[in-house]
Amino acid sequence: MPKIPDFQKNHPDFRKMVAKELEKRGRLLGYAQLVELDSQTQEFISIFQKLTGSKPWSAQITWARRSMRGESFAIIAPTGVGKTTFLSVLATYFAMKNKRVLMIAPTALLARQIARWVKNNCEKMNVTLNVAEIHGEETESSKKASLKMVEEGSANIVVLTSMGLSRIFAKISKLEFDVALVDDVDSLLRRSVNIERVLNLLGFSSSVQEIAAQSVLARLKLARAFRQGLADSDETKTLLERYQTLKSEIEKYKLSRVKLGQLIVSSATARPRGLKVKLFRELLGFEAGSSSDYLRNIIDVCVYLETRTSESVLKSAVEWVKKLGKGGLVFVSKEFGKSFMEKLVERLREVGVKAYHTKGAFRKRVDEFAKGDVDVLIGTASYYGKLVRGIDLPESVRYTVFVGVPKFKTSLQDEEASPTGLIRLLYATADFITNPLERQKLFEQATKLRKLIQNLSPGDLSLVTKAIQEQTTLTGYLGKVQEEVGEGRKLFHMMLAQPGVLKKLKESDRLIIEEEESGFVVLTPDVKAYIQASGRSSRLLGGKLTLGLSVVLVDNERVMSALMRTMQIASSSTKWYTPTQNKRKLKEISTSESLTLEEVLKRIDADRTRKRT
Repeated sequence: MPKIPDFQKNHPDFRKMVAKELEKRGRLLGYAQLVELDSQTQEFISIFQKLTGSKPWSAQITWARRSMRGESFAIIAPTGVGKTTFLSVLATYFAMKNKRVLMIAPTALLARQIARWVKNNCEKMNVTLNVAEIHGEETESSKKASLKMVEEGSANIVVLTSMGLSRIFAKISKLEFDVALVDDVDSLLRRSVNIERVLNLLGFSSSVQEIAAQSVLARLKLARAFRQGLADSDETKTLLERYQTLKSEIEKYKLSRVKLGQLIVSSATARPRGLKVKLFRELLGFEAGSSSDYLRNIIDVCVYLETRTSESVLKSAVEWVKKLGKGGLVFVSKEFGKSFMEKLVERLREVGVKAYHTKGAFRKRVDEFAKGDVDVLIGTASYYGKLVRGIDLPESVRYTVFVGVPKFKTSLQDEEASPTGLIRLLYATADFITNPLERQKLFEQATKLRKLIQNLSPGDLSLVTKAIQEQTTLTGYLGKVQEEVGEGRKLFHMMLAQPGVLKKLKESDRLIIEEEESGFVVLTPDVKAYIQASGRSSRLLGGKLTLGLSVVLVDNERVMSALMRTMQIASSSTKWYTPTQNKRKLKEISTSESLTLEEVLKRIDADRTRKRT
C-alpha cells in the first residue's frame, strides 16, 4: 500500500477524488474551496508557463495562491526575482476572469513596458482585452484610444504611473476596479494622498477611510498606554471601547458593500512610514512593508583609487567600462555634476564605446540599448532616478559601474534641523561623552524623538524641518515634535562645545562629518539606491537570478566602509572584492578567495543565453 504523499504525487487529481468521496458522504464542507483553489493555481501556473516559457518558482506560486484566495497582501522581495513579471501575468489572468485591473508602475518607461507585456500576453492567449495605458510614454493615438476606453468603461486593464494617478484620477474614479496591482509601492507611498485614491478606487469611501484613520490613532494610543502600564485605567478602558466601536463600523461597511477590491503591492525595500499607510491594515488586513534580507546574485567590487581628482576618476571610469564592454549602466554620484557626465560620455565615445546620457530622450535611449545599438547608459545615482528604478532588461544589462559611492550630503546645520538627522547626531555624539549622566541625556532625547516621529510621514517630517529652518512655529502634534527637536539641538551644541568632541566626530565611522569650504557636511551612504541600481544587473531569467557585476569607484573610503557595513546587514550573503593591479583578478576582502574577471564575465554572458521569464 503506497504512502499517501506518494499516492498524491502520482495522482494529480487526488484532492478532486477526495472531494468526490466526501460529497457522497455529505461531509464536503470547506474542502470544495481547497479543490477550487488548487484548480485555479494550476490554471495560473499553466498560463504563466505559456506566457513566459518557464514555470513560476516557489515564491511566485505562493503569491498566486494568495491572489486566488482574494487576499490583499504585500510582496516584499529583492529586485530581479520576478515581481513585475508575476504581476503582469496576474493582470492578464484576472482580466480573463472578467475582473477589471488597475496596474500602477513607478516610472513611465516601466508602465509602457508592462502595458506592452500585457498586450503581448493577450495575443499569446488569443484573447481580446482592452488595455488602457496612460503614463506619458504612449503615442497620441494610443492616449486617445485609452481615454476613450476609460470614459466608456470598456477598459479591462488600466496601466498608470504613481505620478500620473492624480492627473487621471477624476476619470478612472468612475470605474469599479476589482484588483489594484502596485509595482514598487515605495513610489506610490511618497504621496499619502495616493493611498486614499487607491483605496477609493477599490470601493472604500472617504468616510470609512476617516473611520479607519481614527482607528489607527486609537490603536497607537492603546499601545502606548499598555507600554506605560496603564492598561487598567479608566481612560484606557474608554479608549478600548472607542477602538472596538470603530472596528465594528469598519466591518459593517465591508458587509454592506456588494464588492470591495483586492490590493497587491510589491517592493524591494518597503519600510513605509506615516499614518496613512496604516489604513491598509485597518481596511485590507495587511502591512505594506517589512524589513528583508535581500537576495542578490551580484559580485560587488570596490576599486580604491590612488588619486581622486576629477580627471583621475574620469580616467578610471573609462578604463573599467572599456574593459567590461557592452551592457553597462553607469551611475554617477550627484556631487560630480552634469559637466562630468558629459565629459564621461565624450571620453567613452573617443575609445569606441557607444555611450549616452539618459537625460532627455530616456525612452529612445533605453530602446536602443535593449536592441544593442547603444553599449552603455549613464545616469545619476539617485534612488528615484529613472535609470535606477525604471529598467527591467535581464538580457541586456550585464554590469553596473558607480562613479563615486552613492551618498547623501547635507550640511551639518540642515542635518540637525531634520528630526531623523538629529537623532543620528545625538547617538553618534554619545559615543564620545565621558560623563555618564550627560551621555544618558543624549540617549534619552534621541529615544524620545524616535518615538515621537515613528508614525510621521515623510511629508510631516519635511514640514518640521522647514519650520525649523525658516524659524516659524508649528502647532499641535508637529509643534510638539518641533519643540523636542529644539531641545535636542541645544543638547547637541552643548556637547559639541566640549573639548575634542567635534574632532572625534569627524574621525568617527558611525557618522561621517567632513569640513568643506562652505562648512561642515554630513555624508551618508545611499544604500537603497545601491541595492536598486546594482540590482538592474541581476534579474530573474529562465527561473534563476542572473549573475551581475557591480563596480564601485571609491571617492570616499569612510562612506564606502559605511556602505559595506550596511550592505552586510541588508544582505548577509554580500561579499566585497577588490581588483589586482592589472585588473585581471578580483580578491575577496575578508578571505583569500579570488576570481578572474574573465571567468566572471563568461558566467555573466552564459546566464543571459537563457530565455527571459
